[in-house]
Amino acid sequence: MSFDISLCMIVQNEADYLERCLSSAANIVSEVIVVDTGSTDKSQEIAKRFGASVITVPWEDDFAKARNEGLKQATKKWILVLDADEELEEPDDEYLNHLMQQEDVYGYFVKMKNYVGTLSTGEYVIDSVCRLFRNHPAIRFTSSIHEEVPPAILTIPDARIEFSEITVRHYGYLDEVIHRKKKNVRNLKIIQGALKRNPHDLRLQYALGTEYFQREKYAEALVIFESVLPRVPVFSGYDSDLLLKTAYALRETGRKQEAVHVIDEALLFYPDFSDLLELKAMMLMDREQYQDAYSIFLQAIQTGNASYKYTSSSGSGTYRSHYLAGLTCEYLYLWSEAKTHYMQALSHHPGYLPVWGRLPNIAFLLGDTEELLNYLAEHRNRIPEIVWNLMLQTAVNGRNPDFAMRILTCQDIVKPSDPMLEAVLLTQQNQENRAEAVCQSSRTALRHLVLWALAVKASDSHSAMKQFEHLSILDSSFSSIEEILKEDNKMGNISEQTLRKCQEALLQVGAWDGFLRLQSQIPAGFAGARLPIHMLYGLQQAPPAVKWQLVSICKTRQDKLTYPEMLAAGMFACDCGEYDEAYDWFSKTHAQFPNRIAPFVGLLHVFVAKARSFSGQPIDSAASDLRFLTLCE
Repeated sequence: MSFDISLCMIVQNEADYLERCLSSAANIVSEVIVVDTGSTDKSQEIAKRFGASVITVPWEDDFAKARNEGLKQATKKWILVLDADEELEEPDDEYLNHLMQQEDVYGYFVKMKNYVGTLSTGEYVIDSVCRLFRNHPAIRFTSSIHEEVPPAILTIPDARIEFSEITVRHYGYLDEVIHRKKKNVRNLKIIQGALKRNPHDLRLQYALGTEYFQREKYAEALVIFESVLPRVPVFSGYDSDLLLKTAYALRETGRKQEAVHVIDEALLFYPDFSDLLELKAMMLMDREQYQDAYSIFLQAIQTGNASYKYTSSSGSGTYRSHYLAGLTCEYLYLWSEAKTHYMQALSHHPGYLPVWGRLPNIAFLLGDTEELLNYLAEHRNRIPEIVWNLMLQTAVNGRNPDFAMRILTCQDIVKPSDPMLEAVLLTQQNQENRAEAVCQSSRTALRHLVLWALAVKASDSHSAMKQFEHLSILDSSFSSIEEILKEDNKMGNISEQTLRKCQEALLQVGAWDGFLRLQSQIPAGFAGARLPIHMLYGLQQAPPAVKWQLVSICKTRQDKLTYPEMLAAGMFACDCGEYDEAYDWFSKTHAQFPNRIAPFVGLLHVFVAKARSFSGQPIDSAASDLRFLTLCE
């Protein structure tokens, strides 16, 4: 059903996107006006194929001037404005008809869903722009860039502009598009030219600061923002975004106290701006005020999606706020609450990767994976492939083959697509011969790493050396690791990335003796000594003798240990039932790091575990697992 609407566009070399844009609006518009500012590709040919009237005008670094040429040619009652790199989400006919029947409304703000970064992440920023308005001679665009019609509409007596639910997807801010079209260079040139003509235009100054902000040149952006901010009226339409960007730039340039002041002032006027609430909470996290930060994240969640009235990033008030709240809960050791927030985030965005990077470990360590498995089974068609691979990797690193097999069942396949994951999974199911066969048949370089770890596990030094010869050809940093394991030499120049790969491979296949030899040679205080959370969960499956040996390694260099190393020693001692030893480690850690919470958590667990052992009660394994998450601190 077509409506009494003219679609007005300006284009220049948009053949790659134009057909998608025109197709998205074809069912609702009855006229298409395309202003071409100098295309040399097939843009005009595509436009004419859709029945468009094409007008050629010279490009004069002025978006408003070019758009107004198209408005002059429009003959329908309403005008819809789109760009070639945009796509209309087709509105309901009844709803659109209702909008057009409102006699005193002369324009509607539509939701602009501006995708950022890469399209695969699905991240976007939403703002509201007046793109649907009456065809009236007084309504024309103003400003040579970031052009708009609301100032013109508001000069018409009794005319109103309302918000609508119409949504437009905009792909022009994707990294690939910005780089290819050199949009930043173009925009900066236009803004600077316009400012020469109108040096006191606050919107142009704000636009210039935004260009620097988007390039992460926060100091340059601040010079402009701080000049503009005192002169911009409250509720001017862009002041909320200006305040948010100013506070963020202050934070990024180290002026955190001033950032807090700007946020608090802004929240007096915009208490329901979820992005601003999130930024305030993150500032509190910077100061390790986690409980206060959590309260603010809950406010953002209660506020919900505010993109209908503010320029807002995707997920603010919904999945992103839940993710950040969950992360804060981890710092507060509220593991069940963290899991709940992560699950809530997925209810809004099933493919949100930051959540999938945290949730599986929480579920493993809580001993509560059923809800996660049920979710995967129910939403299998909405889960990106990268998430399935991440889940499998986490399960394998955590030495949890049962969970890995259930993931494969959810996918209705019998083995991982990555042959190395398949090989490690077979190893964890005590099928080393099949694992070696899979590695031998693979052509990936990683097969040598898995075969090396299997040889170390089997105490086959000849095979281990042979595999390391292959690895050292690919990356010379592997040779130092082999020397340590072969001759028990002290480690010299360490590549943290290589060390992590070797630690992970040994842990995955359960080569505990090799893992201990490698750990014993890592210098105290080396940053790479801190194991990722998934590897700590894998160590939870290690034999008690291995954990006790790790404690012994820590004792030989206890005067040089870092905070996470001391904390890990206490947790491993607790796992071995050596509660007095664990108490000593947590006490020492508290003495050296009195402002950290984790040592108190460890001490409390020691008291509980020791009391239960005296009374003959079983120690809660889930509570034991939880202690490993303290290394997230």
